[in-house]
Amino acid sequence: MRRSVLFILLLSLVLTFAFGCEKKATTLAGVVKDEDGNPLQGITVSLDGQTATTDESGKYVFKNLEEGSYKLSVSVKDFYPFEVNVNIKSGENTKNIGLKHTTLAKARKRGYLLVGSEVAYAPFEFMQDGNPTGFDIDLIKEISKEMGLSEPKIIDTAWDGIFAALKAEKFDIIISAVTITEERSKEMLFSDPYYDSGQIIAVRKDNNEIKSEADLVGKVVGVQINTTGDFAAQKIKGIKEIRRYDDIQQAFQDLEIGRIDAVINDLPVSAYYASTRPDIKLVGKLLTVEHYGIPARLGDNDLIEEINKALKKIKESGKYRELYVKWFGVEPPQ
Repeated sequence: MRRSVLFILLLSLVLTFAFGCEKKATTLAGVVKDEDGNPLQGITVSLDGQTATTDESGKYVFKNLEEGSYKLSVSVKDFYPFEVNVNIKSGENTKNIGLKHTTLAKARKRGYLLVGSEVAYAPFEFMQDGNPTGFDIDLIKEISKEMGLSEPKIIDTAWDGIFAALKAEKFDIIISAVTITEERSKEMLFSDPYYDSGQIIAVRKDNNEIKSEADLVGKVVGVQINTTGDFAAQKIKGIKEIRRYDDIQQAFQDLEIGRIDAVINDLPVSAYYASTRPDIKLVGKLLTVEHYGIPARLGDNDLIEEINKALKKIKESGKYRELYVKWFGVEPPQ
């Protein structure tokens, strides 16, 4: 009898010890939602090579994990990639995932692009009868059409704040005779170039003293603030004063009435002003060689890819040539 009792006690101790030492199951679970809080079903979630798929409530689960650091990631069409390091501890671990729609996906859902532009830069963009018009405006309409979207909504934005507004997601892209530069390319994505340009000097027709950049020594030169015209002027030694304007129209107005001696600005826009104002002429050679592109936010590679495809089709169809001749009166360079 004593042996039986002793055996039962020992067995009880062994079982208690075994269950007490049993290792807890280690899991990682969470819910995947979009930025509006909607659960996303059928999404593949990766954890260092392992995968799990979300159910109808957006939930995913990884079981039988070892403790340690893991990379949790999601890459799915129409959403920006998600990636984060998670530290897994023994037991149940939770990590919810929020996915954000790409700009392209939002534009397609909306049905049109939101486009920032400084609508005061004829012939690229300007107001006519209360509506934005110009080469850039016509071009982005054709691009939108090729992308299967309705006409874009143009948001008139001051040049000095246009890049900050893009980053703040006030619109999807910019089309505003934006020169592609190395510095800008660090902050934004650019489409393929759609226009070749450069900086040129404009003076009054009765001015026979200024014939090149060497003649700008001691002169007052007007530019639009934070443009490549502004940057080009800064590189010319001997200029008495660089007078900066919020838009280029103000600079040309001051040139006409003699408040400044010259304007440095993009060739096509300056040529447009010279053709419409009998007292303005262009002098000297191009100070720079530039290419215009359409900027988008970093990460919007899919949007830029679609824009590039549309640009290519527009050029191949002859529509680009048609717009170029319409607004500049000459054939586009080959």
